[in-house]
Amino acid sequence: MEEPELISLSSEFFFGQDGPILKIELNGGYPFRGGFYYGGGNYAVLGRNSKEFYLIKSIPPVLRQKILQSPTIMVVESTGEEIHHAYQAEVIQIDEIPEEDTFEADYQQYFAKLEQIYGSDRVRKFKEAALDAWHKLIG
Repeated sequence: MEEPELISLSSEFFFGQDGPILKIELNGGYPFRGGFYYGGGNYAVLGRNSKEFYLIKSIPPVLRQKILQSPTIMVVESTGEEIHHAYQAEVIQIDEIPEEDTFEADYQQYFAKLEQIYGSDRVRKFKEAALDAWHKLIG
């Protein structure tokens, strides 16, 4: 039996009125019985069906416990502003996915892009405040 390939996707997380929301850049076929496999760390695996599995990384620390406590997560698949699918995926708790926590490094890259656009002076205070808040959360 062929092992499914694990593909990394660009993603964003939100916490809405009805629970956690995952927005991913994807335009695939129709999802069937999606599952969100999560152990409380930086990484998760989204299974859209029995053959498609995607690595989701950079899960914000402030949402990690909320995701674990939620029975489902809303998944929104889109490209740009166009939404292709939106569905509830069951949160399936597993042992932590053995990957390095890259949250800070990923956001350092994000801030570097902002500095290119807006200049380092305009971004510095925002960057410092965001990283200080992150360090307090994981403290």
